[in-house]
Order: sequence, then structure tokens, then C-alpha cells
Amino acid sequence: MALKRHKVTVYTMSLCPVCKMVKDFLQLNEIPYEEIKIDLNPFAFVKIIANTGMLTVPANEY
Repeated sequence: MALKRHKVTVYTMSLCPVCKMVKDFLQLNEIPYEEIKIDLNPFAFVKIIANTGMLTVPANEY
């Protein structure tokens, strides 16, 4: 039985080492994802806060 893959959205910052680890994990396991860099998109940062109440990255949606 094949597993159903969901697309993951990963909110990251350019200089975040944990963000890189998450992206490496997703790539290694062939999990499709979309990366949104919050340091280049401040509206995405507001979205993270609204959805999770957290002020940290990486933040994930799936």
C-alpha cells in the first residue's frame, strides 16, 4: 500500500541552521515541499503567528 504524500509548506529564514536540517530531511525522504522565506516575505511571518501563535522558524504546514 502506497503512502499518500501531502505537500508540506516550510516557513524558513535564510540563516537558520534548523531550517536547513528540515529541508534536508524532506529532500532525503523525497517529501515534496514549498519553502517560504519569511525574511523575504514579512506577510508570511504574520501568517505563522496567526496560525501557530509561535514566533520561531522553521514552521510547517501540511
